[in-house]
Amino acid sequence: MPSEKYRVGIVFRPLEASGSGSSKRVRGAPTTKGHIGDAAITHWILVFSNGSSSRRVELINNEGRISYSVRDSEHKVPAYYFANFTGHLSDINKLAREHPMNGKYYNEVVNNCQHWAAHFLASLSDLAKASSHRHFGITDRETFKLVVHVAKNKGHGANLPNDLVVATMNALVKLIAN
Repeated sequence: MPSEKYRVGIVFRPLEASGSGSSKRVRGAPTTKGHIGDAAITHWILVFSNGSSSRRVELINNEGRISYSVRDSEHKVPAYYFANFTGHLSDINKLAREHPMNGKYYNEVVNNCQHWAAHFLASLSDLAKASSHRHFGITDRETFKLVVHVAKNKGHGANLPNDLVVATMNALVKLIAN
C-alpha cells in the first residue's frame, strides 16, 4: 500500500460551558480565523488532510477517563496547518489507539487535550524517523512554534507538568530546530 501525503494542522475549539450541555464560546478563544495566541483556553483537535478529505483526531473525556476519537470528513477541514506527514491512515489510527494517556484519568491541569495532542505529534515524528517510507516535516515554523509555546508555557499544564509532558515538549522543540 503506497504512502499518502497529509497536511497536518490543528483546530482550536471553544470550550463547552460546564454542565450546560451546550457549547459556549470562551471570550478570546480562537477559531481557525482567530488569533492563535489564545489557544491555551481551547480544546485541541489534530487534523490530517490530503486535499479532498480530512481526518480529525482528538482526546475525549469519557466519564473522567481519557479516550480518543477519530472522525473522517469528506472535505478539507479549516485548521492551522503547520506540517506534512507522509504515511498511512492506519499510522494515525494506531497512534491514537495506542496513545499512552488513553485510559488515564483526565485532569484539566496535567492530563488534557493539549498534552495529548503534543504527545501525538512527537510520536508521529518518531514514527516517521523510524521508517524510510514515512516523513514528518514542519512547513510553517511560526505556527508550530506557537502551538509548542502554548502547550509548554501557557496551557493548562504549565504549572504542574508531568514527565510525559516535559519529554514531549522537549521533543517538539527539537523539531523546530530541524
